[in-house]
Amino acid sequence: MMGGSPVRGPAVAARSRTAWKSILRAYRMDWCRISSPGRLFVPSVVALLPGFVLLITAAGGDARPDGGGAAYAAVSGASVWMYMIVPMYAFMYEQQNGAARLAGLMPVTRRRQVAARYLLVLTCTALVIVSWLLAAAVQVAFGMADVASIPSSVAVTAGQYLVTQALLCPLLYRFSTRKALLWFAASALIGFIVSMGSFTAAMRTTPSDALGGFVGAFNDAVAMLAGHPGASAAAFVLCSLIALAVSYRLSVRIYEGREL
Repeated sequence: MMGGSPVRGPAVAARSRTAWKSILRAYRMDWCRISSPGRLFVPSVVALLPGFVLLITAAGGDARPDGGGAAYAAVSGASVWMYMIVPMYAFMYEQQNGAARLAGLMPVTRRRQVAARYLLVLTCTALVIVSWLLAAAVQVAFGMADVASIPSSVAVTAGQYLVTQALLCPLLYRFSTRKALLWFAASALIGFIVSMGSFTAAMRTTPSDALGGFVGAFNDAVAMLAGHPGASAAAFVLCSLIALAVSYRLSVRIYEGREL
């Protein structure tokens, strides 16, 4: 009987189906939470960037992705911020009026609740891709972007979003929404200060010959990445997915050890 594999196979498949049903049940609840402002909330977030890019270009403004005007920079920044907020709605609704305690009554394990929340993050990443592709289509139509540069640009944007959510989700499981955002901002500021301080110290203490060699190697690496934008973007997305997987494990550990 090959070690009983004919018996174990259906049992494993049944457990897998049960797990997915539980995850999808929690996912649907999260989706209802983020859609609570109205049915048009999510579509309006998706349409925000391409809609404003269309308005900017139709008005004769600069909406190039590489150095566009202040209007495009403001709109793209607002769009990124909106996509950051969308998954946070699920956390905010849990924290309102003690609703987090209801999560303990759901017939879904905490691990699967976290899996559903990260599935929501992947859904938002797909929405980011759709939004940026629509905006890129407008830019190409008005001659402000090259078709060949769109895939790598969209991939990098999606990777940046995944990294941001990978850093933010464990904080949202550990702290309230306000504290999580404060910790996120503080961590980004501290990281910037430390990196700039380390760079300045290295510039002052490293001999000029060694520093010149380092700068040359860095420029060569940048040129190599620029020469293969598709491969570079794919590698960045892969690293982002790995970061999201590590973030998921950390969030599970935090949530399973938390008192509701």
